Amino acid sequence: MSVFPENLAARAGFEGPQIVVTWDNLDLTSIDGYKIMRKKVSYPVDADDGKLMVEEYGAGPFQTSFVDTEVETGEVYYYQMFTREIGTGDLKTGIIARVSALALETQFFRKRLFTLLPPLYTQADQGIM
Repeated sequence: MSVFPENLAARAGFEGPQIVVTWDNLDLTSIDGYKIMRKKVSYPVDADDGKLMVEEYGAGPFQTSFVDTEVETGEVYYYQMFTREIGTGDLKTGIIARVSALALETQFFRKRLFTLLPPLYTQADQGIM
C-alpha cells in the first residue's frame, strides 16, 4: 500500500479568504501519522520547511480535511503532506502529496458573474430603473 494520500486537493473556500485542503482516508496499515506544511513561494522541501498546518500521530482515524484561514487574498499557497511510516518513523513525501491553491476574496465568483451580466439584468440592482 502507498504511504501517500489519495485524492489530495486544495481549493479556494467560500467563506472569505480561505483555502480548503482535502484528502481520502490514509492507509493506516502503512502509516501512523502525518503532517502538512505550507509555504507561499514554493512547496515545502522537508517536514520542517514552512508553517505547520496539521499534525496527527497515533492509531487514527485521522481527519481528512482542514480549512486554512490564515491566507491573504490573491496569494498562492503551497501545501505538502509528510506521512510517517510504521516501523521506521521516517517522514516520507512525494510529488503526489502536494497541492496549491489561490486564496480569493469573499463572494469572488458571485461578484465576477454579476459583472458579466448584460446591463439589462443589473439595472434594478443598481437602482437605475
